[in-house]
Amino acid sequence: MKKAILLIIITPFLLFFTFNFFYPLNRFLAFRPSSKIIYSNNFQILHMERSHDGFFRINLGAKNIPKKFIDSLILFEDQYFFYHFGVNPFSIIRALLHNIFFNKRIGASTISMQVARMIEKRERSYHSKIIECFRAIQLELLFSKSEILSIYLNIAPYGGNIEGIHTASQFYFNKHIDKLSFSEFGYLMVLPKNPEKYKPSKSMFKAINIRNKFYKKTFLREKFNKLKNEKIFAKRHSRIALLPHYSNYLKNETVTFSKIDIDLQKIIQYKLKKTIETHNNKGINNGACIVYDHINKKVIVWLGSQNFHDKKSFGQNDGVLAKRSPGSTLKPLIYAAAIDEGLISPKQLLLDIPMQYQNYTPKNFDSKFYGLVSVKEALNLSLNIPAIDLNTKLNTDLYDLLSLILPKALKRDKSYYGQSIVLGGASLSLFDLVKVYGVLANQGITLDSKQSIITRQASYLISNILSENFKGNLSSHWQSKKISSKFAFKTGTSANRRDLWTLAYNNRFIVGVWFGDFRGRKTKNTSGLSISSEVSFEIISKLVQKYGQYPFIKPKGIFKSKVCQDSIFRFQNNCKQKVEDNLISIKNNQCKLLSIEKLIYLQQNNLTKSIQNSNCLDSFKNHPPKILSPLNNTHIIKSKLVLEKYQKTLLKCISTKSESKIYWFLNSKLIAQSISGIDLFYTLANGKHTITCLDENSIKSEVFVEVE
Repeated sequence: MKKAILLIIITPFLLFFTFNFFYPLNRFLAFRPSSKIIYSNNFQILHMERSHDGFFRINLGAKNIPKKFIDSLILFEDQYFFYHFGVNPFSIIRALLHNIFFNKRIGASTISMQVARMIEKRERSYHSKIIECFRAIQLELLFSKSEILSIYLNIAPYGGNIEGIHTASQFYFNKHIDKLSFSEFGYLMVLPKNPEKYKPSKSMFKAINIRNKFYKKTFLREKFNKLKNEKIFAKRHSRIALLPHYSNYLKNETVTFSKIDIDLQKIIQYKLKKTIETHNNKGINNGACIVYDHINKKVIVWLGSQNFHDKKSFGQNDGVLAKRSPGSTLKPLIYAAAIDEGLISPKQLLLDIPMQYQNYTPKNFDSKFYGLVSVKEALNLSLNIPAIDLNTKLNTDLYDLLSLILPKALKRDKSYYGQSIVLGGASLSLFDLVKVYGVLANQGITLDSKQSIITRQASYLISNILSENFKGNLSSHWQSKKISSKFAFKTGTSANRRDLWTLAYNNRFIVGVWFGDFRGRKTKNTSGLSISSEVSFEIISKLVQKYGQYPFIKPKGIFKSKVCQDSIFRFQNNCKQKVEDNLISIKNNQCKLLSIEKLIYLQQNNLTKSIQNSNCLDSFKNHPPKILSPLNNTHIIKSKLVLEKYQKTLLKCISTKSESKIYWFLNSKLIAQSISGIDLFYTLANGKHTITCLDENSIKSEVFVEVE
């Protein structure tokens, strides 16, 4: 008898573990992918997209639901949930007897059995119910009670493509679940019984009746009457989609806790729309903005366009990530590097005169040349020639710096870009530019790799120059807002005014604004200063009001010294005019800035004494002449339609001494004599040639050409 009893006890266990071995439960079926969700600081949903399997699902489980709601749910669905092993035998017996003797059927499913049915959907039948019981026991072996409850709360059906009670709370009441009333939660508690039947657009009152019957049994009369009479307003709300561009940028990240300031984002979006409406007649159809907190390494605002849903203006394009010509926005990085290498100081004078670099002859935006200008003036006026000239003299030039800051941004080698990179020849995005300015804002350290590429001192001096530029250009706005805060500020305009940029930063925030047209069309009578800077200032004003001021902190290692203002030489003897300047090093590489064009300019303007009084006299005497034509490695192809005697090549060379005699050699043979700067034409035979220019000081320069 004892053996028979023992066999009866053991047999079910043997059967279960045998079936469990051959039909194991795939535990991963219980975990369904979450929707792509972006939260704010205070756990507010800012953006939500369907999960990979096409559902809206917020996987937060039971831990974020008030205990009173959990207790009510368990009492309603499965009051012995914490006591059974996945199946409640007494409930099954009770349901069988009831269904035999009465027409109205009742169920006996535990929460574990419901989870089993949800993860392996089958048609309702007694056979399916047996499998559910088996799977429910497997679930109990694999998961804790709290985990099973969380799975249920995450995947319970709520109609259409809504799954999970957290998702239902958001879609039907537009609230986080801890903000629901007891009556609202009661409705969501009933809804999974028959989600299509009980959803708000159909028979919501039937679900409320079921809820009320449960509450009547559960609560005292006074509380029941209060809950019964409380009105609820449920409807299917649209998904929250405030950050479509930012969500696309995050790609496969499922849940993101962001630092997005949605109030500031809405203000900026409105400002972008109004600016575009105002200047639409100038060809401005799109705008973008990013605000980045470089201390906390978080995006505060991300607006890829003024309206994501505006198909007419291609609003789904992301102007924060779109690669475009950055215009002159990269120049501050060159000046910072030049300070570090001892080439310049803020008040040192530079020359803005016509210069030629290989086959490239740059001009300023206004096609003017300003002669002697200080470093501060050259940077604030965004002059092209001084910036390009400095870049040619740097040991670590702009291309090298950008390669360190943005390792994947430059797709070609240095020779492809040449000096055009200074004026926007390399396509960069607004986000790329924020990272570039992040180096200056972050005391010379890159935001991504944490690599120091500019000294703290040079970063501070450039930031100080750009902050003076900010107040100078926007003085009327500044006074009207009465905000005393330092923001460094730089605008840029690409060729044909296609791109209008403004970058601004302080010791915490970086602001990037772009206006233009996603189709790459030209704008008319615009510039970064006249259009995008106004929006930037409004953003800065809001940032200062909300977050306070973050001024630049002067680092150690900057000292005061007198520098000469007579000429381009910072230090020279017998200087008549000196000013106090900020220096970071006694290192002086000013002679490196000499070029043949500058020497001629100094001669023409009677400034040669400045060379004699500087330490650059030897460099001046030994400076080689410069061949302006032909350029080195030129390939000349003669026309078969023109007589050879009419196909002459221009020979032009300039020397440090005006009206100096120039001697021309072709393959080491003297072929002609001319004067410095005077055109000479000569017929070159087919083949490879070495052309030499020799001046009166017996200093020569050579170029190589090929003629065919």
